[in-house]
Formats: sequence, structure tokens, C-alpha cells
Amino acid sequence: MSFKLPDVLLKLECATPRKLYSLAWSLSDDKGVFTKSSANFPGFSERTRRRWASRFVDWNLWDVIHTGGGRGNHPVYRIRGKVDFLKKQMRENERQQEQNKPGHEAKDVKGIKPPFGKPFAEDKNPKRLDWLNDRNKRWTYSFDGWQKLEQGKYGYDKLARCLRYCFWELGAPRSVNDGITGILMNKLEGLPVDRCKEACFKLLRWVSQTIEKFKQFMTRGRALFSWMAWLLSKFLKSETPELAKPEQAASQEQQLARRIAALKSWLNQREKEFMEKQICGTCKRVHTQIEHDSGFTDDGGGKWNCMGWARMKLACLEDELHYLLKRHERTEAEKGYLSLKSRDDQAPRTRQLTIQDIAQRFSLTVDQVKSIAENF
Repeated sequence: MSFKLPDVLLKLECATPRKLYSLAWSLSDDKGVFTKSSANFPGFSERTRRRWASRFVDWNLWDVIHTGGGRGNHPVYRIRGKVDFLKKQMRENERQQEQNKPGHEAKDVKGIKPPFGKPFAEDKNPKRLDWLNDRNKRWTYSFDGWQKLEQGKYGYDKLARCLRYCFWELGAPRSVNDGITGILMNKLEGLPVDRCKEACFKLLRWVSQTIEKFKQFMTRGRALFSWMAWLLSKFLKSETPELAKPEQAASQEQQLARRIAALKSWLNQREKEFMEKQICGTCKRVHTQIEHDSGFTDDGGGKWNCMGWARMKLACLEDELHYLLKRHERTEAEKGYLSLKSRDDQAPRTRQLTIQDIAQRFSLTVDQVKSIAENF
């Protein structure tokens, strides 16, 4: 058990009170008593020591034993909670020593249970539980020898132990493991062995594939039990649970549009309060007509009121959204132009045939080609 600073000091941004408190803790005796002098606290000025000591007393961290009036007398304080801390630390050390003793010397040897991760470690016949280590043997043995799952009959305890061991391999602690196993066994009770085997196999395969979600649910308490019961009911109905589709990140234009809509709604509410002569929900007072029209406070200080600030912010957001939309349109136009240009560049280049080309192609003269064209 290690020393821990009080929460009120951990929340402070300044490190001086933490250093001062830690130094006082190390200087004090077993009862938490120490003397606040310049020799004991060489790295702190008198003003710093006096200011923080008074705050520690106000925060119920220190008690004043002697104020230290007069020349050469220093104030004496006592740290609250140090006596209880040392007693608790002593008890934990004694308990740790008792646990480290051999079994025949430990006082509470009956209360020491083997860890859940090794259910076969102290068994008289370890080979009798070898089926738990081999996954194939575990499944074969758990569903062998019974036809219908009923509490108190053969097969119920084997399946419960198999499920408990499987969820332990997935990282579930014992308290969570027992809750999951109890819920699953209650839902499987009364079903034939084939349906139980199929549902358990699909459930464990699904949980192993979504192990991160399983770990997240373990931190949310009973939400894990509801999720496991829902999964098993889906598999018993021969349905496949749908994975949540990842949400697409909103574009910058969509985010701006949402902010503008929210700000407009807020501004409309303030306008409605002004028209009905009600107290403003933000400024906690009734606005005058001048404040409503100008957007500034009525005291002449030149500061924005809530409606003026909202109008100014709304105009800035709308300008930004207009700029983004124009830039998007310009980008799309440039992409269209570049695609057309690349298509034209890739198209084969052709030229128009002349009379000379035709005459040369068919071994004719130019006049013969012209006469043929006129007659045609």
C-alpha cells in the first residue's frame, strides 16, 4: 500500500502544494505531527508555507496543535489520516505475510481458494479434467450422454462448466462469468442437445470475432448480460445479428450546416422571448428595443449582447459555408474539364482526306477524281 495524495491536491494545477504536503508527510512522525520551520522546509518561502498551511487547515488536511507564538517558537501541525493509513498498511502487510506462509502454517488456509484460471491444479486426479484444455474434447464431452438439457440432471453441470471455461478464456472475470453462464443456461434449459450445441457454438464464435465489443460491454455492468441474452435469442431463432455499420464522418459542409441550423433555432428562441417581453434565457434580463435592433448592450460599453453575437456568428458561418460550396463547385468543374481533356488526348487523331490522297490511293489523276465526283 503506497502513499497517495488527497484528491483536492491532485485537482490543482500548481505543483507547490503537492510538494509541500509530501515533504510534510515524510517529516512527520507516526502520529502525523511535525514542526513547520524554515529548516524543515528549505525550498519554500515563509509566505508560501504560511499561505498553504492555512489552506490545508481549511480543507481539513492538517490540524493545528500549536500556533507557535513568540520568538523561536514554530507552529506545530498534525496530518489528518496518517495514523489510520499506517494501521491499514500494517494490517495489509500482516495479511500478505500470512498468505505467503506455507499451507500448514497459514491461519486461514481454509479460506484460500485456488485461482479460477486453474480449476484442475489441486485436483487429486488431474487427468480427469484434461478435457477442459483441449477445445475439441471439451465440446465432444460437454454434449455427450444427454438428449435434453434439464437442471439437476446429467449434462447440465458439464455444459455450464464448459461455457464458464470458454468465457474465462475470452477474458471475463469470475463475477461476470457466473452471470453470463447463469443467463445462458436459463435460456437453453429444456432444449434438445442439437439446438444447444449449435447455439453455443455460434454464440462463442460471434463473441470471439467481436472481442473488442465484448470487452467494452464488460465495463458497462449489466448491459453485457442483456447483450448476451439478445445474441443467444437471435441464434436460437436461426438469425444472424447485424453488425453496426460504421458511421460515415460528416463532411465539413454538413457540419457547418448543422451548426447554422442549431444557431438559428437558438436565435429564434431569443427573438421569441423578446417579442413576448420575457426574460432572456441567456442574459437573465429583459432586452430593450435598442439592444434588439443594434445587437449591443444598453450600457454604452460597446459589447455584444446574446442576439448580436448570434447574428455575427451566424453571418460568419454562412460566409464560410458559401465559400466551401463555391470551392466544391470549382473543384468539380476542374475535374470535369480534366476528364474531358484526357479523353480528347487519348482519342486517335484523324485528318480529312484530300483529292490528292484519293488519286494516289487508286492510281488516278486529279482530273479523273474530279470527274468521277461530279458524275457521282
